[in-house]
Amino acid sequence: MTFEARPAGTSQPPDLAAVGGLVVAVALILAPAWPPLQALLPEWTIPTRLAFLMLAGAWWGRWAHPRLAATAAAGAALLVLASGLVQGLSHVLVGTAAPLGPFLLQTGLILGSGVAWCGAQAAGRRSGLAWVLAAGLLAVALAAWLTPGLSWSVRGLLALLAAAGFRLAGAQPDGPVAAPAPPQPPSPPPPAEPDPAALSRSLLQLAGWGMAMVSLDEDPRIIACNAAFAGLLGHGVERLEDTLERQCVVPACWVALATARAQALIQGSAQVELRHRHRNGHDLATLVHLTVVRDAAGQPCHYLVSVQDIGALKQVQQQALGLATQLHAVLEAMPVGVWIGDAQGQTERINPAVQLLGLYGKSESSCGRGDHESLMRRAVITGEAVRSGLRSVSDAQGAMREIQVTAKPILDARGRVVGVLAVDEDLTEARRSALALRHSSELLERIFNASMAGMALVNEAGEVVRCNLAWRLLVDAMEGQSLLATLGSADLITVREELAAIARGERGTHMGEHAVRRPAAAPAWTSLVLSRLPGENDEQVRLLVQAADVEARRRADEEIAAARLRLTAAQRMAGMGEWQLDVERGTVTCSLELLRLLGYGPSEQVLPRGRWIERMPQEDRATYAAALEQALQGDGRLSIDTRLNRPDGQVMVVHLHAVMQRSGAGKVLMGTLQDVTERKRIEDALRASREQLRALVVYEGQLIEDERKRIAREVHDELGQLVTALRMDLSMLRQSLPEEPQALQRADRMRQTMATMSDVVRHVASHLRPGALDMGLVAAIEWLAEDFSLRWETRCQLELPHEQEPSLPESVALALFRAVQESLTNIAKHAQATQVTIGLEQRGTLLHLTVRDNGRGFDPEVVAARRGGGLGLLGMRERMLAIGAVIDIATGPTGTAVDILYDMDKNPNSP
Repeated sequence: MTFEARPAGTSQPPDLAAVGGLVVAVALILAPAWPPLQALLPEWTIPTRLAFLMLAGAWWGRWAHPRLAATAAAGAALLVLASGLVQGLSHVLVGTAAPLGPFLLQTGLILGSGVAWCGAQAAGRRSGLAWVLAAGLLAVALAAWLTPGLSWSVRGLLALLAAAGFRLAGAQPDGPVAAPAPPQPPSPPPPAEPDPAALSRSLLQLAGWGMAMVSLDEDPRIIACNAAFAGLLGHGVERLEDTLERQCVVPACWVALATARAQALIQGSAQVELRHRHRNGHDLATLVHLTVVRDAAGQPCHYLVSVQDIGALKQVQQQALGLATQLHAVLEAMPVGVWIGDAQGQTERINPAVQLLGLYGKSESSCGRGDHESLMRRAVITGEAVRSGLRSVSDAQGAMREIQVTAKPILDARGRVVGVLAVDEDLTEARRSALALRHSSELLERIFNASMAGMALVNEAGEVVRCNLAWRLLVDAMEGQSLLATLGSADLITVREELAAIARGERGTHMGEHAVRRPAAAPAWTSLVLSRLPGENDEQVRLLVQAADVEARRRADEEIAAARLRLTAAQRMAGMGEWQLDVERGTVTCSLELLRLLGYGPSEQVLPRGRWIERMPQEDRATYAAALEQALQGDGRLSIDTRLNRPDGQVMVVHLHAVMQRSGAGKVLMGTLQDVTERKRIEDALRASREQLRALVVYEGQLIEDERKRIAREVHDELGQLVTALRMDLSMLRQSLPEEPQALQRADRMRQTMATMSDVVRHVASHLRPGALDMGLVAAIEWLAEDFSLRWETRCQLELPHEQEPSLPESVALALFRAVQESLTNIAKHAQATQVTIGLEQRGTLLHLTVRDNGRGFDPEVVAARRGGGLGLLGMRERMLAIGAVIDIATGPTGTAVDILYDMDKNPNSP
């Protein structure tokens, strides 16, 4: 900056107002470095602050540098005017009204610039214009004071401008400048030019911030400084004078300081950020402004250094940088697309999620950049959040996405829009989840309504909130009615306490069977399951009650219990108990009746597998073990009679019967144990009686056969001899009769009768005791077959061994003969056969006798049921049993077969 001398013969009024204006202008410029001061100046923009600085400089230098002052005033007016036009145009574009505070401030600055321009003109020129502009300033100041909502800084500065404008207008002479006076005597010489150093020292004292004068030496020294500069470094003013400038600066900043000095020499001024060293050793972040001060000849005299502590500003910048870094990281990591726009709604930044969604750069119709900026401009205009509808777009991979865009303006502390934010919400998964939730809700609703079990939602007081159809059929409690009212006095208190405990979270569920009143019916047994539905803490407690009809089951349980009692009584009367053998564990679980039978106590209900064997006699253990092993490894069935020793010394006979069943993954042999001691005694007695009866029958049969043999012999011998004698006598008598026809005919008839009598006697004797038996079984069968064929005219085929006659005892041969005789008699009476086959075959010691026919067969059950029926068959079986033979009778529609097997080595008298 170069100072020029003012013209000779002019006077300069004091410049305290101009200096104050400069101080205020500098404070406005540095206000952003201190946030509290910045908050008090919301209407001041950068153009208005620069314009006020230029205006203060023009007022201060209007006498010394009138041309420069006029230029600065005109530049300030043009700068404010251009700024006002730009702001007005932006408000017109967005359709909002311009705030009044900035407009009044800009108008005041333009009028103040006009007053300063008039003051820089020659004396007497533009004085009237200056008064008009000053009056306009006063009007603007009054308007600012009368307008509510403006900051005090605008009101005070406009008042200051109005006062300065009137002072400057009053300093102008009214009318033209007088003509030059006639030559006067020589005046004293003009005063010397002002000393730049003195001016700089005066500025140091007036400045409210740190300033110092520094020499132009190769290693500059501090010529002078003010108290603010010395206090900034923690020294006194005297301590810093004549001190090397670099000693006040951190060595790392010496190069930057030298570079700034060189730049100031070339350009007149320079600005640089340095770090000064405080007296206590810590560093200060400072903003240094260097200005070269020149003398009247234009030669540099010294540096005027202005130093400001920007530590707080740096800290704020660091915080802002940290916040910006965090914001960047958040934007990078956010799954939703974020668009950041300026105050006009133009996109300034997007995050990667926008690129992933493939929205940036798309046309407006596909939810692209143009659509987003349109929403952001609407948010700027309205000052409120603007939300788009749900739109389907394809992302970068081609997948369809459901997107919703929300734009919201960013407001400062004064409520002004400084930017706008748009967020892309990908609602694809949310829509899918909502759709799935809706489907689940609908499915749950259908299940709830279609459930066969009664279901109802009740509150903690038991009042029904909602119920399904099955509930309406089971419980007489509809919506708005109390479940507790359907319970009897015995169940009311229990269910009420359970409801309260579950509602408080003290219990999870309650399951019980209660007598519940049915709709239009008497109470019936119903199963109630109470449980608490999950929900948020602030939601009202809801409990789910499930009801099921158990009346039929309760009746069935009662019947089962009664049946068990009857079964227990029947088991006690029958002497029977139940048991279960767990094959895997090797334990036997016994019923109480079984424990009583075995003499065990109730505490021994589960016994080891080997405890039963210990109670058995030594001779029965092997048989039981074999039968049990066969049941476990074979067909899974056990049926055996064995003996057990009771603790009181008694021996009882028991019948064990069991069947293998599966229980889960293992096997269980389930069976019964029955005390058959008395039955066995009766069976043994009956068996002995039967053996005695069979022996008696055999004995009687033997007696009968002997008697028949004797009778047959007597009939054959004695009666036959008598008949023969009579026949001889009758023949002799006929010869002695006269030839009388009638007598002769009578004699012939008598002889024929005697012949018939002889045949009958022979036939009776043979049937009582066939004589052929004396010749062997084969001969006797041949005789029997021949007699059967002649009497019944039925073909009889014989398959007999003629080479070797079986050697049989008489009793055996007689029993086999009687069996064949009985078979032929049955065939003749019932079979209606046309052919009979009699076979006798010897296989080693086994003799096989067979009688077959092709008759119609018979039903053994019908024959046995007929009164007196089946005695012949029974006699055959008894005879075969007496001789130790085995007989099998097979019958069917195609005939009957009787098979007899006899072991010839067996004693016929043994059973």
